[in-house]
Amino acid sequence: MKYLNKTNIAALFISSTLMLTSCESVKNANNTQKGAAIGTAAGAIVGGILGNNIGKGGNAPLGAVLGGVVGGVAGGVIGNKMDKQAKE
Repeated sequence: MKYLNKTNIAALFISSTLMLTSCESVKNANNTQKGAAIGTAAGAIVGGILGNNIGKGGNAPLGAVLGGVVGGVAGGVIGNKMDKQAKE
């Protein structure tokens, strides 16, 4: 049961989500959706790295979750502004 830790479960969940996403839905996504997805992925990666290296260490899962949330919100806001500019 050593292989069944939080990091592996999260990686399995993310990879299965990516496999179930069709190419057509990605092509039809607007900038808000693309920004949120990119921000979530980038935030989770950076948050996981920072959570593991700052403080006592070992907080990679918590850092990844917090980074994913913050990155997703920031990416969504930026993408929404890009959509509004494109509309004008």
